Amino acid sequence: MVVEPVLYGEYAINYSIRNCKCSICQTKISDRAKKYRYSWFSMSFLVKLAGIALLWYTWWQCYEVVKDIKPLKTFVPHELLGVEADATKA
Repeated sequence: MVVEPVLYGEYAINYSIRNCKCSICQTKISDRAKKYRYSWFSMSFLVKLAGIALLWYTWWQCYEVVKDIKPLKTFVPHELLGVEADATKA
């Protein structure tokens, strides 16, 4: 029976034989532990890590730009035209 890692590292090892204390079973368990120790560290993991880092960098850049934007003033046409609010049309 071949046991492929599903979870990270040693957690993926079939421990159904761990209660057996014979040297053959203990050797199998230790060999599997060594084999699957860094099985989670693969190219797809690095690509996902780079993608997450890129998204965090993009988020940070957006935050840096948005935090310096001043709030807009309310729209008052008289202030834009430079006239008093009670001025006549002429």
